[in-house]
Amino acid sequence: MPVDESMGQIADIFIEPLSIPLKPFFCVLGPCKILGALSLWNIGPMPQWFGRIGLIIASLCGGYGHYTIGEPVFGPVAYIGLMGSLYYLDPITMMKGKKE
Repeated sequence: MPVDESMGQIADIFIEPLSIPLKPFFCVLGPCKILGALSLWNIGPMPQWFGRIGLIIASLCGGYGHYTIGEPVFGPVAYIGLMGSLYYLDPITMMKGKKE
C-alpha cells in the first residue's frame, strides 16, 4: 500500500524514536481508529469511553504532527472540539431520557 508523504512525515515524529516501521504502524492504527469510531455507537469490543479517549489522543497527535511539518491544523482541532462536545451533550441527553 502506498503511503502519502505528508502522512509519513507526521507519523515519523512519533514512531521514529521508537524504531517502528511506518507501514505496520498504519496497519495497526487504521483498525484501532475504526474500532474507536464503532465504539461511539456501542458496536464492537471497545468501551465507548475508551474509544473517545483514543480518538481524541490520535487527533491531538495528528494536530501536533501537522503543526510540526507546517500544515494546517484545522481538521484535527475541529475533530477534538466535536469529540469534546460529546462529553457535554451526553449528560444532557441522559437527563432528557430520565424525565420522559
